[in-house]
Amino acid sequence: MVDLVYGPLNKNLFTQMVELVTKCLIYAPNEVKLFSKQENKFDATPSDLHAKVGNIEVNLTSLLSKANMSHVQFNETDSNALLQNLNNIYYHPVYPHEQGCPITQAEQNAVTNYTGSGYWSINNFLYNGAKCPSYFQDAKDVFLNTVFLSSALNKITPDCCHFETYRGEHSTPFEEILERISLVEQGGGITDQVAFQSTSSSKWVSEGFKGNCMIIFEDAYGKSVQSYSCFPGEQEYLLSPGKILWTSYEYKDGCHTFHAQVVNPLVEGADKANDSDYKLFYQLLNFAEKHNISDDFVTPQLKTELNKEHGFFIKFPQLFQNMEAKSTDVTLKLSDCIQFSDDAIPGLDAPISAQANQVSPTCSQQALEPSACVLANMQILPQVHQEVVIA
Repeated sequence: MVDLVYGPLNKNLFTQMVELVTKCLIYAPNEVKLFSKQENKFDATPSDLHAKVGNIEVNLTSLLSKANMSHVQFNETDSNALLQNLNNIYYHPVYPHEQGCPITQAEQNAVTNYTGSGYWSINNFLYNGAKCPSYFQDAKDVFLNTVFLSSALNKITPDCCHFETYRGEHSTPFEEILERISLVEQGGGITDQVAFQSTSSSKWVSEGFKGNCMIIFEDAYGKSVQSYSCFPGEQEYLLSPGKILWTSYEYKDGCHTFHAQVVNPLVEGADKANDSDYKLFYQLLNFAEKHNISDDFVTPQLKTELNKEHGFFIKFPQLFQNMEAKSTDVTLKLSDCIQFSDDAIPGLDAPISAQANQVSPTCSQQALEPSACVLANMQILPQVHQEVVIA
């Protein structure tokens, strides 16, 4: 019999990149700019929302589509920094933050904003990207509301009781209804839900929103936001973006009624990441370090992948703290066969692909200052002419 060992959620690369970009936006707001960009000039689809983090460009629309928003999470420090650095109309407390509340003030504000009028901006962004030019006056606010709303839902304790929840839809496109019917007729099928979905524990409340479609979820898959809602009487259970399994269907009195389940995987999108994605994440980590942004949220698995599988090495900020002379030469002795990234190390003439016991050219300490160093598992030996041994 195999013993199963359970650990923290295994967030995929894109989920952690969402968290990293968000932290850069919170802690270095003047260094992050948002703009629209048409990915294909011959394509009529809406422009994507991009972020320029320092000199690093990130497609936020694409990133959010690959991330698992059910794993996004921020802490109290992040919340306080957001309230301090980006204190505008979206982040003024609507309800007082009670002691013992499971979510932070910024997360509570995001929930309250969504249950008011904010749902339109957030879901329009998730569905359509950067469609409206005027939208960019509020682009940062909408993005931050989106990710902090996700973080809030991931912290709210789910109900332990099992009961049906309901969603009334007043203008579901006929093509979407036909797709759901087709999936049911095939024995059940899954669709991606790219935006948040409001459901209610009250069928009577949902009937008030119903037009041509009603969805009956077999359980309370969402999180209750009644305590933070602008309309607590709606008894709302809010669903994060994810996947929906359509199981059965009936048509009666002009209404299409579907039965459905939420089927979010624990790990999503890991197979979609490529070397360029890992390189982008590594570049963002460099930016974060230069701006004193903590990387303590990065999972051990991702650090291992960066270090061993993709040739990007986590830096050691204390590497040169004991060196007093700026002109001290450093010899890099490579004791094992390792692979570096394709980027040359500053101070050396070319990228290194090292064989065992090969010794690199010497370079000054200044050329290998911590902000430029990309070596892993380094140890400084206490010598005048110092060696850095790579284990």
